[in-house]
Amino acid sequence: PATGTAVFLNGGVLGFCSGGLLAAAVVSLLGLKGLLLFILLPVASIILVKLLRIRLAVDRQQPIVDSARVISKIPFWLLFFMAVPFTTSATVFSALIPTRLNELGFELYFGAMPNLLWSIGAIAGAFFWSAIADKRSPLPIVVLSSILAVPLLIAYLILIRSPFSIWLLLLGGFGGFAGFSVIVSMARYSSGTANLGRKMGYLVGGTWGLAALILMALSPV
Repeated sequence: PATGTAVFLNGGVLGFCSGGLLAAAVVSLLGLKGLLLFILLPVASIILVKLLRIRLAVDRQQPIVDSARVISKIPFWLLFFMAVPFTTSATVFSALIPTRLNELGFELYFGAMPNLLWSIGAIAGAFFWSAIADKRSPLPIVVLSSILAVPLLIAYLILIRSPFSIWLLLLGGFGGFAGFSVIVSMARYSSGTANLGRKMGYLVGGTWGLAALILMALSPV
């Protein structure tokens, strides 16, 4: 389950990390109005969903594996608040780091590179850590992978004036976001009144919405 969730979530991460670099190129060539071209992407996605007859999953009785029996005792809302630091750090990082790099005199395209490298590392890390979580207790995996990213992110912020420091983010991303995929997978079996659809809505959508509000609150700081 954790690996399958990683495939789903990191499709979005791949679009996010490549979109930043593509957007920088479009703005450089066409100005801010060039970003209107990106409206075509969600329209194309909607058309593909219709053509491919993709339907939402519904709740079904599934055999409960041993690891799921342990997870079923964890309240869903605890997992929700565990996921918020992941989405908040990703939102704040992607919003403020390019601004700081611009202040330091780097080119516009370079502002997209930290998110690109962090996200590439996050994609690779999600599959690596999720595969381990499928075989072992997932909660320690969330903690361990996250802790490994902290010193690398601190080192990057200290060395940010050097263009070569961005390569630290490739390694940092390997652990820095993998826990989110594992938490989303755990939420399937967590206890609570919400059904599967609501759990995924709250966790995949609600945590990002809350992260955006936190970013707004941080703007005066």
